[in-house]
Amino acid sequence: MISFFRKIRQKLLQHLPAGKAGNRITRYLAYAIGEIFLVVIGILIALQVNNWNENNKTRSKEQILVASLKEEATLASELADTFIEAEETNISVLELMLKKWPDLTFDLIKGEFRPFQESNFSPIFNMSGYSQFFDPRMDVYNAAVSDGSLSIIQDKRLTRRLDALYNYSVPRINELMNEEYLLGQSINEHIAVRYQHVFLDNTLKDSLKVRPNLWSEDTYEVLFKEFREDGVLKYKLAHRLELKRSRLLLILQAKDFIATINSD
Repeated sequence: MISFFRKIRQKLLQHLPAGKAGNRITRYLAYAIGEIFLVVIGILIALQVNNWNENNKTRSKEQILVASLKEEATLASELADTFIEAEETNISVLELMLKKWPDLTFDLIKGEFRPFQESNFSPIFNMSGYSQFFDPRMDVYNAAVSDGSLSIIQDKRLTRRLDALYNYSVPRINELMNEEYLLGQSINEHIAVRYQHVFLDNTLKDSLKVRPNLWSEDTYEVLFKEFREDGVLKYKLAHRLELKRSRLLLILQAKDFIATINSD
């Protein structure tokens, strides 16, 4: 490209009149200006080629990053599926318990809760048991935020959705999980204190005085009959049910975010 412009310049110089000192100066100045022009053109072309190469590298990095982010989001979606299944089961159990509360007996539990018992269901555990935190892998996203590479993604809708998923949905889900965990601890303490006469036998010589066959049908029968008169326990369970419903809704919303992320 430079040689092409140089040939044009030389042809123009050849057409200048010769034989006078002024013309020689003019010819020299024209030559010097032409050289400067060629250098400038060369620099501009080199910069353009360099920018083009850098842009290609950036777009290539963007494609790899977006693919990795979508793969990470897909794993989060699969994790959400397991949470949705577990939460729907727990919600169904609590709804049924509260609905049957005035007539709560162990015989009723055995009949009504048979589908849940097949999966090692424990009525007491469902009242206060621990629920797992929603903790999807965020290595790719966190690294992209940390090193600033998230900014190379041209699709700003995608980055906004990623931000909504990882900086709102996931933390909020786990905030509710923490509330539920603390409430479960409170339910455990309430049952342990109020119903210690069911769990303990002071006539036993053993220092713990825990009744043998603690979780027998007879123990459950006594507990559920007494639960019917326990308004505090019923209130705590209703609160736990609402926390679970809210958490399930947020997990479903997170699934929607992931679906839109992977559709882009």
